[in-house]
Amino acid sequence: MPLCDVCGLREAKYYQHHTGRKLCGKCLIEDIRERVKKEVDEHSLINGSDRVLLALSGGKDSFVLLDTLSSFVDSNRLIGFSIVEGIPGYNREEYILRLKKYASERGVDLVVKSLKEIFGYSLYEVVSIARDRKKEMSPCTFCGAMRRRGINLAARELGATKTATAHNLDDEVQTLFMNILRGDPDRLIRQ
Repeated sequence: MPLCDVCGLREAKYYQHHTGRKLCGKCLIEDIRERVKKEVDEHSLINGSDRVLLALSGGKDSFVLLDTLSSFVDSNRLIGFSIVEGIPGYNREEYILRLKKYASERGVDLVVKSLKEIFGYSLYEVVSIARDRKKEMSPCTFCGAMRRRGINLAARELGATKTATAHNLDDEVQTLFMNILRGDPDRLIRQ
């Protein structure tokens, strides 16, 4: 197996397409941290007095967001926030427990709220009400809107001046194509 192109010490496990480098896990993580810090600094995305709400789902991208920002932003200026949708049979408790542990190891508090706590209805209840009223909308439509609103409300409530999500370019492209396929010009413009 080839060695990492950066450190030359460990086995390369990742190929970075945009640089053509082969990297070990440690050097890949450092590269991500450095590139994000450079962008944040270059565009003044997080300033000295900012408190940043990290919108965390418990997926791998959320762990990367939490790890990356906590590597260069003082942890007492970061607030983790996660929403439990309230979907029967979809157990988010295990994700939340892992996320809480990971956040705690980085000195970041994690606030967890359910959609029912925030709005008085779980996602399942909202979708059921909509179906009863013959509104055939995708649960994803409700979930996305409720999550965004919940994140904004939490940011205000917790005194955050900025919000960070773990969306990546793949997410943006997927949304673009979904809106094109749906023929939804309003969403294309908003995007």
